Amino acid sequence: MGILNKESLDNAFGKIKKATSDFISTVSEDNSAEDKKYSCFCTNCGTGLAANEKFCHNCGTAVAANTKAETEQPPAIPKESEPETVKQNETERKQEYAGSIVKCPNCGCNISDTMAVCPDCGMQITGRVANLSVQDFKNQLMSIENTRRGGVGGVFGIYMSANKADIQKLSLIRNFPIPNSIGDVLEFMMLAIANIDVKLSKNTFTNRNSGGVIETAATINRTISNAWVSKMEQAYKKAEILFPNDPAFAGIQKMYFEKMKELKIKVN
Repeated sequence: MGILNKESLDNAFGKIKKATSDFISTVSEDNSAEDKKYSCFCTNCGTGLAANEKFCHNCGTAVAANTKAETEQPPAIPKESEPETVKQNETERKQEYAGSIVKCPNCGCNISDTMAVCPDCGMQITGRVANLSVQDFKNQLMSIENTRRGGVGGVFGIYMSANKADIQKLSLIRNFPIPNSIGDVLEFMMLAIANIDVKLSKNTFTNRNSGGVIETAATINRTISNAWVSKMEQAYKKAEILFPNDPAFAGIQKMYFEKMKELKIKVN
């Protein structure tokens, strides 16, 4: 056995050191290559896990990265701010119209769907059935009266035109359709009788020969009273035809004959 000198020892230690370094390098490279096979490691046992594994194949622990990715919702995309005009429109009041506006075909005046006669020009609205209630009729008369303006009567009335309100009232009375129910006919009869001026409509020589083609302030009241008489007769005739056996007809008949007797008008 030879004597080991310093140079021999240095060579031996150098070879050992190189061999050790080469071994460590080889192990490190092997470990790096092995690590590259896995995207993460189990937090419980350290086992390498593939990118799509949800649970550790060694201990069964859930893989936090994968389970979190599935349960988390994507961040909400912020909405673009609405234009200022849209916000203003939401706060502004909107105006809407319901139904239709009915106008007189002659003068264009607004009328309700219950009017049989235009309150402004007196034109009869054709096509209206006789379904207007007596209360509607009263309301229309009252509406006309509310438009009345002062006029001239007495001796000077023969030179003055009739009041516009009286002309409208006359037209409304003449053209109002007689109601269809016995109750409304009875109510209308009572209204007509209450508005008849016996002094002006009594069958006398003076009354029969008064008036003319043109209505004046002096003649219009007689004409209106006579219009009420005509409507009373129409209402009675309708009740006589439609409701002769109705108990209410007896009351209508009694009122009719008494008023006709008072007016000295012969009943056929």
